[in-house]
Amino acid sequence: RSSITWGAFATVINEKILETLRVQGIPNMPIYLINTSDYEKEIEKLSPVRKAFVRGYWFPARFEVTVEEEIPVITISPSPKAPEIAAITNDKHIISKEYLPIDAKKYKTYKILTYDDYNNWTKQEINSLVILAQRIEDYSGEKLIYLDIRNKNDVYAQLESIKVRIGEFNTTLKDRIERLSSIMPQIENLKRQTDYVDIRWDNTTYLKKKSKKPAENNNQEEIESNGVALGYTPAGLENGWSLESIIPDVYLPSSRMMTISTLTHKYKIVE
Repeated sequence: RSSITWGAFATVINEKILETLRVQGIPNMPIYLINTSDYEKEIEKLSPVRKAFVRGYWFPARFEVTVEEEIPVITISPSPKAPEIAAITNDKHIISKEYLPIDAKKYKTYKILTYDDYNNWTKQEINSLVILAQRIEDYSGEKLIYLDIRNKNDVYAQLESIKVRIGEFNTTLKDRIERLSSIMPQIENLKRQTDYVDIRWDNTTYLKKKSKKPAENNNQEEIESNGVALGYTPAGLENGWSLESIIPDVYLPSSRMMTISTLTHKYKIVE
């Protein structure tokens, strides 16, 4: 008889531990006299297990197995719709895909899209990705669905309601992420029309318009958006929307534009 227990992260499957015990075999002697160190070493070979403890009891005769599990912080996937192929802890330990997906109620992880050989990532690189993901959630106020770093020079973050084009990892990355705290509330009513928010540039944020046939109605329309008056002429918007800070107010060579004046930003739709 065996009694299997494990920590809060339920990726260590009973069958795996039982299989390990079967492979080792049970000596023909009272269970409580058995040296369990060999069992512990075998169980610790399972990728989600950090430390295993095996104890034998006289009555009722049984083994009790308790494991301390690895704590994953990120998961790896090659594309948004593909299942995760691995999970990684902050100390570089890799949990194989047979123990995935991870129960989101037990541990919070961030999904990273990459083609890199993540086996070679350093602890600092892993920690940096976690901090970046946390900051994106903190400043956007939304859950991060995945962080796409397949192109390190053109990184994307998929949030619950909208995608953010972050661009490259450089010295202005922190400041660009912080801009999300002021951008997100102001574009609330534009999200359905927006393909992604582009924060690659230091002084300008673009809202990329979803591809669809431009409206034929050229009449001036007034739309109320969170108390901000929105006036525009809907024509020729192939290049999307731009959101620029009032200082500096960049010149835009276009007669067709949408302007929203707020305390912090000026929005313009340009051809």
